[in-house]
Amino acid sequence: MGRSHPNLTWRDMQHLSVLTSKRNQLHDEVHQWRRNGVGLEFNHLFGYGVLDAGGMVKMAHEWKTVPERFHCVAGSVQDTR
Repeated sequence: MGRSHPNLTWRDMQHLSVLTSKRNQLHDEVHQWRRNGVGLEFNHLFGYGVLDAGGMVKMAHEWKTVPERFHCVAGSVQDTR
């Protein structure tokens, strides 16, 4: 197995944690599990589910860093650096 990506950003970690989280047996009577606009299951109590550290490390081996965050306001783009 190769080395993990050495320069992961906080945004990369957000993506990795969401993409690898597992619903497992989490159950909530009030907040049902739903699919968001990109097809990922989420719950207002449990978020995207249980973190999968092993899955995050495995995915990080081939991860391509996501672009910097941009903040859009009323149709314009502002650099948040």
